[in-house]
Amino acid sequence: MTAQLIHGSIEINRLNINFDFTAVYELHTIAERKPLWDKLRSIHSTYQGPWLAMGDYNVVASINDRLVGSPVLEVEMGDFKEYLHDTGTVDLKQVGRNFTWTNSHVFSTIDRALVNSD
Repeated sequence: MTAQLIHGSIEINRLNINFDFTAVYELHTIAERKPLWDKLRSIHSTYQGPWLAMGDYNVVASINDRLVGSPVLEVEMGDFKEYLHDTGTVDLKQVGRNFTWTNSHVFSTIDRALVNSD
């Protein structure tokens, strides 16, 4: 457990399902988020089997992840894209609303569910 995540194992005995789960709340600046990417890399390399890491990542993954407001810059997406590339983790596609956060003026997709290939 850190200020930005809680990690544990989930067992659903009657369905014979086991997986690791990480609840994520990333801080708002690129610099503040760096330790989380390192911790997620560590979890990814340590645990074997299915893993779901979901929550408020506070990061956009593409220019289409923000409507209105400041334009999306490559530097905003860099660490996230690097993490996905390095670990092979996949950002699950959402169903329903296109954006997961709004202040009634800006709309963004910053909440995510990431899974490994297991």
